[in-house]
Amino acid sequence: MALSETHSAHDGFSRTVLGAQNGDWTEDVSAIKGKLPVIFLNGTDDPQVPPETLADFQREHDWIDFRVYDDAGQLIFFRHWPDVIKVLEGFLDN
Repeated sequence: MALSETHSAHDGFSRTVLGAQNGDWTEDVSAIKGKLPVIFLNGTDDPQVPPETLADFQREHDWIDFRVYDDAGQLIFFRHWPDVIKVLEGFLDN
């Protein structure tokens, strides 16, 4: 239980989520190269992935399909949901 009248686990939850994002994902990402298609939709207004960092990712992982949106941030899926649906439809069996 994360929330009740007597308990709130927001701090622990937030620390867990943020802690997982602060690690080096290079090994995990490299392990799926050539095994799975990777499409990375990113908004340039995302404070956790500034444009400079995104450019580094693109150079280091040139096999990933990066789709960058200048008018979005972390909530890119809400602003560009039709594009997300198109990406997902590409993986459906016809």
